[in-house]
Amino acid sequence: MWGAGPTGVLVYMKGPIVAGVLVKNVWSMGGHHGMGGNGNSMFLTQPFFNYNFEGGWYVGTSPILTIDWQIRTQPAFIF
Repeated sequence: MWGAGPTGVLVYMKGPIVAGVLVKNVWSMGGHHGMGGNGNSMFLTQPFFNYNFEGGWYVGTSPILTIDWQIRTQPAFIF
């Protein structure tokens, strides 16, 4: 199955700091939607932050957060 959708990225770079966010949404092109369907509509955002030290060392984070827009269930909280 094929998918398509918009993607965008914002990047901030100054001195030792690199920060930004990647955002995209992909819709399926084909398949069928609903219960048991193979169509999808997925959103992804990935904020990132990196601090570069002298000597090649760095520390950073880049979590990936996703949403499936077609899920029709109640949220479940696991503790």
